Amino acid sequence: MIIAALVFAARRGVNSAIDGNGMNLSYIADGPTPVASFRENADDERASYMGIKLGMPSTSHGHMDIGTFCFEAQGVQWATDLGGENYNALENAGVDLWGTAQDSERWTVLRCALLGHNCISFDGKNQIVKASACFTEKQAEKKTVTADLSPLYEGQVSGYERSVSLDGKTGIVSDHIITGASVNMRWNMCTEASDIKITDTGAILSSADGHVLTMAVSGLTSFTVKTWDAIPQRTCETRNTQCFVGFESTLNANTEYKITVKLIPEK
Repeated sequence: MIIAALVFAARRGVNSAIDGNGMNLSYIADGPTPVASFRENADDERASYMGIKLGMPSTSHGHMDIGTFCFEAQGVQWATDLGGENYNALENAGVDLWGTAQDSERWTVLRCALLGHNCISFDGKNQIVKASACFTEKQAEKKTVTADLSPLYEGQVSGYERSVSLDGKTGIVSDHIITGASVNMRWNMCTEASDIKITDTGAILSSADGHVLTMAVSGLTSFTVKTWDAIPQRTCETRNTQCFVGFESTLNANTEYKITVKLIPEK
């Protein structure tokens, strides 16, 4: 749902990164569902584009997607969203979509679930439904924002901040995590890449029309890069053409981590 959130953003925005033609290259909006988006330039359809969505899962029609991001370059949606779900099909199958409690059935639908979005999960647990996140730092000129996601992961880690930025053509996702107990972390990204090759430091993604993106991971001494399919558990759920790429790592107790993922398109 991040694409829709960026289009129908809250009205209180900051637009201050301007190119030579007077075009806005940054948009940062507060409100119930804060969003930010950054664009490399305004006149190239292959330009890089970065966005992030905050808010709270229990918002009307909300998903477990607080902190999810999107990244487009070369006209390819390298980090994307599965999209909205067909409510009628699920309701006809008896799925309860309208509960917003922590254990509601809604959060088992892949397109609503945490593992269906470009977020981190700890020990396979969901975000806290009634918690919310907003921007703690906004730098439109530098095309970067930071958010405190700690309330969404209360009881899972002691602290968690996520920053996203756009540096030229490169998208950057930075996660600052402070653990309490040891936890198993999964870093997740939904992608339209048609081929993914795992490397020692991340992955090489290729599109159907031959474009290439390098996903470079730093800040961890031990992690395992993986891919996952996007096949939902129910036949009544919408079929997906995307897949997931990311990595898993066991984080030590009482330890501070600064994890950076760079999404680097070919020149």
